[in-house]
Amino acid sequence: MPGDPHTPALRHCAATTGPMSRRTFGQTIGAAAVGSTLQAAFFGVTLPYPTQISGTPMTTYIDWMRSCWYVTFMSNPAISVPGGFTTSGLPVGVQIVGRHRDDWSVLQLAHAFEQATQYGKRRPRVVTV
Repeated sequence: MPGDPHTPALRHCAATTGPMSRRTFGQTIGAAAVGSTLQAAFFGVTLPYPTQISGTPMTTYIDWMRSCWYVTFMSNPAISVPGGFTTSGLPVGVQIVGRHRDDWSVLQLAHAFEQATQYGKRRPRVVTV
């Protein structure tokens, strides 16, 4: 997605020192996939689910959550961490998915990402309607 907040954060995370060295981080990145699980722009509470994404019809609730249930179906370890904010200030997450039975690498990467970005400590502004 254009202006994806995850790319700069991953670069920052990869360059950081701390609980995970650059070498370990690189090895972990090789073992895990990192990406946004945001498939559609945020939608209002009155809409049950997006009916299309990038021109592709979504006929059921499950259709639009495909990237999430694929991970569950394959039994890969996964974790979601705060991934930044949209330009309008809404929070977004990053889902980190590891190789089968490689939970430790997923936890290491999630910890390194959170330490490097500090997104979890920032709170979005309250919006009233």
